[in-house]
Amino acid sequence: MREAIGGTWLFNIVIFFILLFAGYMCLSINYSKAFNVKDKIINEIERNGGVKNKNDGTDKGISKKDFAIKSISDYMKEVGYRSSGPCDKTIYKADDKKSFGCDRDGVCSAVNPNKKYAYCLREVTYDEAYKYYDNDFIYASYYQVEVFYQLDLPVIRSFFDLNIKGDTKMLYRINRRIDTKVK
Repeated sequence: MREAIGGTWLFNIVIFFILLFAGYMCLSINYSKAFNVKDKIINEIERNGGVKNKNDGTDKGISKKDFAIKSISDYMKEVGYRSSGPCDKTIYKADDKKSFGCDRDGVCSAVNPNKKYAYCLREVTYDEAYKYYDNDFIYASYYQVEVFYQLDLPVIRSFFDLNIKGDTKMLYRINRRIDTKVK
Protein backbone atom coordinates (compact mmCIF):
# COMPACT_ATOMS: atom_id res chain seq x y z
CA MET A 1 0.00 0.00 0.00
CA ARG A 2 2.87 2.29 0.83
CA GLU A 3 4.36 1.92 -2.66
CA ALA A 4 1.03 2.77 -4.32
CA ILE A 5 0.73 6.06 -2.42
CA GLY A 6 4.34 6.97 -3.24
CA GLY A 7 3.70 6.25 -6.92
CA THR A 8 0.68 8.57 -6.89
CA TRP A 9 2.74 11.43 -5.48
CA LEU A 10 5.44 10.86 -8.06
CA PHE A 11 2.81 10.81 -10.81
CA ASN A 12 1.35 14.12 -9.53
CA ILE A 13 4.79 15.73 -9.45
CA VAL A 14 5.48 14.61 -13.03
CA ILE A 15 2.10 16.00 -14.18
CA PHE A 16 2.84 19.29 -12.39
CA PHE A 17 6.18 19.70 -14.17
CA ILE A 18 4.66 18.78 -17.52
CA LEU A 19 2.01 21.49 -17.05
CA LEU A 20 4.69 23.95 -15.92
CA PHE A 21 6.80 23.20 -19.00
CA ALA A 22 3.74 23.43 -21.30
CA GLY A 23 2.82 26.79 -19.75
CA TYR A 24 6.35 28.08 -20.27
CA MET A 25 6.31 26.95 -23.91
CA CYS A 26 2.91 28.59 -24.48
CA LEU A 27 4.13 31.82 -22.90
CA SER A 28 7.29 31.79 -25.02
CA ILE A 29 5.38 31.18 -28.24
CA ASN A 30 2.77 33.85 -27.48
CA TYR A 31 5.46 36.36 -26.44
CA SER A 32 7.40 35.72 -29.63
CA LYS A 33 4.29 36.18 -31.77
CA ALA A 34 3.30 39.39 -29.93
CA PHE A 35 6.85 40.76 -30.24
CA ASN A 36 6.84 40.09 -34.00
CA VAL A 37 3.43 41.77 -34.34
CA LYS A 38 4.68 44.81 -32.40
CA ASP A 39 7.72 45.05 -34.66
CA LYS A 40 5.52 44.76 -37.77
CA ILE A 41 3.21 47.52 -36.49
CA ILE A 42 6.18 49.81 -35.80
CA ASN A 43 7.77 49.05 -39.19
CA GLU A 44 4.54 49.70 -41.11
CA ILE A 45 3.90 52.98 -39.30
CA GLU A 46 7.47 54.13 -39.95
CA ARG A 47 7.41 52.99 -43.58
CA ASN A 48 4.17 54.87 -44.27
CA GLY A 49 5.09 58.00 -42.31
CA GLY A 50 2.42 57.47 -39.64
CA VAL A 51 -1.29 56.74 -39.76
CA LYS A 52 -3.94 59.12 -40.98
CA ASN A 53 -6.87 60.18 -38.81
CA LYS A 54 -10.37 60.28 -40.22
CA ASN A 55 -11.10 63.67 -41.73
CA ASP A 56 -14.84 63.26 -42.19
CA GLY A 57 -15.71 64.61 -38.74
CA THR A 58 -18.08 61.76 -37.92
CA ASP A 59 -15.96 59.80 -35.48
CA LYS A 60 -12.49 60.12 -34.12
CA GLY A 61 -10.52 57.17 -35.31
CA ILE A 62 -8.21 56.00 -38.04
CA SER A 63 -9.41 55.32 -41.54
CA LYS A 64 -9.66 51.62 -42.34
CA LYS A 65 -8.33 52.50 -45.80
CA ASP A 66 -5.01 53.65 -44.33
CA PHE A 67 -2.32 51.48 -45.92
CA ALA A 68 -0.38 50.94 -42.69
CA ILE A 69 -3.50 49.77 -40.81
CA LYS A 70 -4.55 47.51 -43.70
CA SER A 71 -1.14 45.84 -43.94
CA ILE A 72 -1.03 45.41 -40.13
CA SER A 73 -4.44 43.70 -40.07
CA ASP A 74 -3.44 41.48 -43.02
CA TYR A 75 -0.28 40.46 -41.16
CA MET A 76 -2.24 39.71 -37.97
CA LYS A 77 -4.57 37.41 -39.90
CA GLU A 78 -1.61 35.76 -41.63
CA VAL A 79 0.24 34.86 -38.42
CA GLY A 80 -2.91 34.01 -36.46
CA TYR A 81 -2.50 36.69 -33.79
CA ARG A 82 -5.59 36.49 -31.56
CA SER A 83 -4.60 38.06 -28.23
CA SER A 84 -6.36 41.15 -26.96
CA GLY A 85 -6.39 43.31 -23.88
CA PRO A 86 -7.34 46.71 -22.49
CA CYS A 87 -5.18 49.70 -23.36
CA ASP A 88 -3.02 51.09 -20.55
CA LYS A 89 -5.15 53.79 -18.89
CA THR A 90 -2.13 55.93 -17.94
CA ILE A 91 -0.98 56.28 -21.57
CA TYR A 92 -4.07 55.79 -23.73
CA LYS A 93 -6.77 58.11 -22.44
CA ALA A 94 -10.36 57.97 -23.70
CA ASP A 95 -10.58 61.75 -24.22
CA ASP A 96 -7.26 61.93 -26.10
CA LYS A 97 -7.78 62.49 -29.83
CA LYS A 98 -4.47 60.80 -30.61
CA SER A 99 -5.09 57.51 -28.73
CA PHE A 100 -6.65 54.63 -30.63
CA GLY A 101 -7.54 51.02 -29.96
CA CYS A 102 -7.55 48.74 -32.99
CA ASP A 103 -9.00 45.30 -33.58
CA ARG A 104 -7.68 42.57 -35.88
CA ASP A 105 -9.91 43.70 -38.75
CA GLY A 106 -8.26 47.13 -38.94
CA VAL A 107 -11.07 49.06 -37.24
CA CYS A 108 -9.48 51.71 -35.02
CA SER A 109 -11.51 53.89 -32.70
CA ALA A 110 -11.14 56.05 -29.63
CA VAL A 111 -9.94 54.11 -26.61
CA ASN A 112 -12.66 52.70 -24.37
CA PRO A 113 -11.26 51.56 -21.00
CA ASN A 114 -13.80 48.71 -20.79
CA LYS A 115 -13.04 47.24 -24.21
CA LYS A 116 -10.27 44.87 -25.29
CA TYR A 117 -8.24 45.63 -28.42
CA ALA A 118 -5.69 43.71 -30.49
CA TYR A 119 -3.29 46.66 -30.22
CA CYS A 120 -3.25 50.28 -29.10
CA LEU A 121 -1.68 53.32 -30.80
CA ARG A 122 -0.95 56.81 -29.54
CA GLU A 123 0.63 59.62 -31.54
CA VAL A 124 2.95 61.82 -29.48
CA THR A 125 3.75 65.06 -31.28
CA TYR A 126 6.95 67.02 -31.00
CA ASP A 127 5.08 70.15 -29.90
CA GLU A 128 3.83 68.42 -26.73
CA ALA A 129 7.38 68.38 -25.45
CA TYR A 130 8.46 71.76 -26.84
CA LYS A 131 5.27 73.81 -26.69
CA TYR A 132 6.97 76.98 -25.44
CA TYR A 133 9.29 77.39 -28.41
CA ASP A 134 8.40 79.28 -31.55
CA ASN A 135 7.42 77.47 -34.71
CA ASP A 136 10.94 77.00 -36.04
CA PHE A 137 10.59 73.26 -35.67
CA ILE A 138 9.47 70.90 -38.37
CA TYR A 139 6.35 68.95 -37.42
CA ALA A 140 7.44 65.63 -35.95
CA SER A 141 5.79 62.87 -34.00
CA TYR A 142 6.29 59.30 -32.91
CA TYR A 143 3.84 56.54 -32.07
CA GLN A 144 3.55 54.46 -28.92
CA VAL A 145 2.39 50.92 -29.61
CA GLU A 146 1.03 48.34 -27.18
CA VAL A 147 0.25 44.70 -28.07
CA PHE A 148 -0.93 41.87 -25.85
CA TYR A 149 -0.11 38.24 -25.20
CA GLN A 150 -1.48 35.64 -22.82
CA LEU A 151 -0.33 32.71 -20.76
CA ASP A 152 -2.55 29.93 -22.11
CA LEU A 153 -2.26 26.56 -20.44
CA PRO A 154 -3.74 23.69 -22.45
CA VAL A 155 -6.30 22.68 -19.81
CA ILE A 156 -6.77 25.84 -17.74
CA ARG A 157 -6.92 28.28 -20.72
CA SER A 158 -6.16 31.98 -20.33
CA PHE A 159 -4.24 32.64 -17.14
CA PHE A 160 -2.62 36.08 -17.48
CA ASP A 161 -3.02 38.99 -19.90
CA LEU A 162 0.36 40.64 -20.47
CA ASN A 163 1.51 43.42 -22.80
CA ILE A 164 4.52 44.59 -24.80
CA LYS A 165 5.12 48.28 -25.49
CA GLY A 166 7.25 49.95 -28.12
CA ASP A 167 7.83 53.29 -29.84
CA THR A 168 8.48 54.23 -33.43
CA LYS A 169 11.32 56.50 -34.36
CA MET A 170 10.60 60.21 -34.79
CA LEU A 171 8.63 60.81 -38.00
CA TYR A 172 9.13 64.19 -39.68
CA ARG A 173 6.62 65.88 -41.97
CA ILE A 174 8.35 68.70 -43.77
CA ASN A 175 5.18 70.21 -45.25
CA ARG A 176 3.68 70.86 -41.78
CA ARG A 177 4.86 73.21 -39.08
CA ILE A 178 4.05 73.35 -35.38
CA ASP A 179 1.25 75.83 -34.69
CA THR A 180 2.46 77.01 -31.29
CA LYS A 181 3.69 80.48 -30.42
CA VAL A 182 6.18 81.71 -27.84
CA LYS A 183 4.40 82.76 -24.67
